[in-house]
Amino acid sequence: MVLKNMNYGETTSTAEVSAEVGVEVSTEVKLSSEKLKSLLAFCANGRSRREMQEFCDIKSDEYFRKNIVNPMLEIGLVTSNPQPFTETLKMMR
Repeated sequence: MVLKNMNYGETTSTAEVSAEVGVEVSTEVKLSSEKLKSLLAFCANGRSRREMQEFCDIKSDEYFRKNIVNPMLEIGLVTSNPQPFTETLKMMR
């Protein structure tokens, strides 16, 4: 499964990402605004949940899914694109 943020192209700058990520979003996603901006930039070419979790230095899989990944999906910061025959979850902005 691939998760992709449809709001940005591959040439999105950090300034453009910064404009998108506001205080309201960072309160729903349990990351600081700066860390969330960095995470979105990190996901430009698609990242697995594990890669994202390691980037954020969060040890608990459950916490990361519940407080980071799911809110990002619900808000629309990332979208999901299933890939058949793979167990890898990829997130893209």
